[in-house]
Amino acid sequence: MAMSIPATMRALQQTSLNGPQDLRLITDVPVPAPGPGDVLIRVTAAGVNFGDISQAHGTFSGGPQPPYLAGFEAAGEIVARGEAVTGLEPGARVIGVGIGCGAFADYTVLPTVAVIPVPAGWAEQEALGLLVNWPTALAALRPLGRIAAGQTVLIQAAVKMAKHYGATVIATASAGKHETVRTLGADHVLDSCGPDLAAQVLRLTGGIGADLVLESAGGATLGASLTAAKRVTGRVIVYGAAGGEAQVTNWDLIYKHQVQLTGLNIGMLIQAAPEIYGELMGELFALIAAGVLTPGQPVTYELADGPKALAELEARATVGKLALLP
Repeated sequence: MAMSIPATMRALQQTSLNGPQDLRLITDVPVPAPGPGDVLIRVTAAGVNFGDISQAHGTFSGGPQPPYLAGFEAAGEIVARGEAVTGLEPGARVIGVGIGCGAFADYTVLPTVAVIPVPAGWAEQEALGLLVNWPTALAALRPLGRIAAGQTVLIQAAVKMAKHYGATVIATASAGKHETVRTLGADHVLDSCGPDLAAQVLRLTGGIGADLVLESAGGATLGASLTAAKRVTGRVIVYGAAGGEAQVTNWDLIYKHQVQLTGLNIGMLIQAAPEIYGELMGELFALIAAGVLTPGQPVTYELADGPKALAELEARATVGKLALLP
C-alpha cells in the first residue's frame, strides 16, 4: 500500500550563526526523496540536543552553514525507501540520527545504517535518546570509563545506568533538580553551580577522588572534574562542551592532574570503532530488556516552539529529554 506523501512540508530553518533564536518555521519546504540506502520517515518526534545549540552558534565542528534545516535526531514511521533498502518496511517505527538531516520537520531522510527500530511497546517520543544520549553515557561508563562495582562515579546524568553496574554515584545537578536525581538512585547530589565542587567530591571520597568522572559541561567545570578524579587511575571522559572551551596543558597533566583523560564523540566512535558500537548497542538493548532503561518521558513542544525549546535547554531550565512534535 503506497502512503500518500505531500509535495511540501513544514520545517525549522536556522538562518544565522547567532543562536537558536534565529530558527524560523517555514511551511513550503519540498519533502526530500530517499536516495539509495535511505529511508524517508514521517517525523512524529524529534529530539532536541546540545549539538543543536552548538550548531546554531556555529561552534559544532563541521556543522552545517546557514540557512539549513535544523535537527539531527528523529523518530517516526517509514513512508518510502530508496533503492537497495531491505529489511525496513514502510510502516515500521524507527528512530535515527543524521547530521544535517533536518529532523525538525514533518519528513526527513535518514541512511538505513543510522536507524534502529523503536522498542516494542514504546511510543516514538519515548525512544528519543536511544541513539545519542544513552549510547554516549554507556560508552563513557563502560568501554571507555571501565566502571566496576564498588567504584565511585561523578556524573551529571545516567544515574540509573551507573547504579546498575554497582557504582557509588555522586551526581551534580542544579538546585531544582536534586529531588529528581535522588529519586533515580544517586547516593550523593551536589549543586552543579556551587563553589568548589571538587572539594566536596574529595570530602565524600575520603580525600581520594572519584574513579570515574563523566564531564559534559566544559568551560570552568573541566578543571573541577580533573581535580575531583583520583590520581593516576582516575578516568575523566569528556563528551560535551555546553559550557564552552577549556584548556588543559601538558604541564597540567604532569604536575597537577595526573589522570586518564579521554575524549568521546559518539559519531566518531561509530565510524572509527564500529565493533565497540555494536557491542554497546547490544548492551543497551539488554539494559532495556532487563528494565534498567525504561521509556523516556520527554518534555514536548510543538514544532513552531522549537526556538523556545532550544533556549530552555541552553539555559538548563529543563530535566530530561526535550522533544518537538511536528
